[in-house]
Amino acid sequence: MRFFECTELALLLLYVLGFCVPARVRPGMWGILPFLAVAAALVSTLVEGYRPQMFVGHALCGLFCLFSLYQRARANRPEKTWRWYHWIPRLITPVVALALCGISIILPYMFFVFDVPEPTGSYGVGSTHFSVKDTDRLEHWTVDSTDHRELM
Repeated sequence: MRFFECTELALLLLYVLGFCVPARVRPGMWGILPFLAVAAALVSTLVEGYRPQMFVGHALCGLFCLFSLYQRARANRPEKTWRWYHWIPRLITPVVALALCGISIILPYMFFVFDVPEPTGSYGVGSTHFSVKDTDRLEHWTVDSTDHRELM
């Protein structure tokens, strides 16, 4: 993976791991991490080029930015009384976010992009020559008995 892609995913992972820490312990600048990840994604796309494998990571950047803005807007509201079902989103959110971060980290490694050299010629076609010799099998169709199979 490229440097800015790694930076983007590391910032997202730090943001998600912040869900596992109680809100009173988190640093005040914790909510800015998704926006830094968006900046890393933009720099990565502009400098290094776009890769479709990073779509999940880029989508998570936008999703986490919206979630961070929602949390910032909700911070000024008074706390509601505690109900037994309030633990469900507090448990599911980090689990789903960690799973999505894991997927966004694994995708660039699963679908590797090959760097194909540009063709050098008057036509946009590339070609090459290979000669492969199988030293384990003898060639039966030649006069020489020690000849091995060869493919051009």
